[in-house]
Amino acid sequence: MSQKEWSEEELVEMIYDGVVEGCKVISRQPRGSGRWYAYHTLIFKHDNQLWGVDYASGLTEMQEIEPFEFTKPSVYAVEPYEVTTTHYRKVEINESTQSIPSVQQHSAVDQTPKKSRTKINRSNS
Repeated sequence: MSQKEWSEEELVEMIYDGVVEGCKVISRQPRGSGRWYAYHTLIFKHDNQLWGVDYASGLTEMQEIEPFEFTKPSVYAVEPYEVTTTHYRKVEINESTQSIPSVQQHSAVDQTPKKSRTKINRSNS
């Protein structure tokens, strides 16, 4: 499938409004941030193909920038993939047994032996 050429105006409209004829915004993925700006990838669908474009946004109202102020827009093909993540939540301690779930019950925990640290003697002479 050949890649359609999108104008910068169309891409900016898609970023701000989420609508450009024939395109459907699928996701806005965070890529990172600096002190003043956040960097994102806009994922959209056109003709049954997924596309991505990277852009920036200001983190405060004082950093008003255009999405492509730092780089020219470059649209590229993307595909979805699965990522498994482990999250942690607060657990209540069973008052009658004073027990909490043990680490061994969770296979996601890294069980690799750690190197022992050498204690440094810092005495004031």
